[in-house]
Amino acid sequence: MYHKYLKFEELLLKIEKAIIMIAFILIFATVSWQVFQRFSNLPIPDTSDISLVSQGVFTFMSVGVLVFLGSHIT
Repeated sequence: MYHKYLKFEELLLKIEKAIIMIAFILIFATVSWQVFQRFSNLPIPDTSDISLVSQGVFTFMSVGVLVFLGSHIT
């Protein structure tokens, strides 16, 4: 019975991987921007908030993918 839903789960896995990559890129970009911002003493708001939200998405979605794949977290 499980094999009926395998293609759907594979599609969900691809979507989750794309979301995880976007979150990872946002984390990298916002942390890099924060370093530049602090070095230049610029008053640019909200970069830390975007970074924190991206880290939450990255963490929880990555754990879901690892559990589905049966990787090291399980």
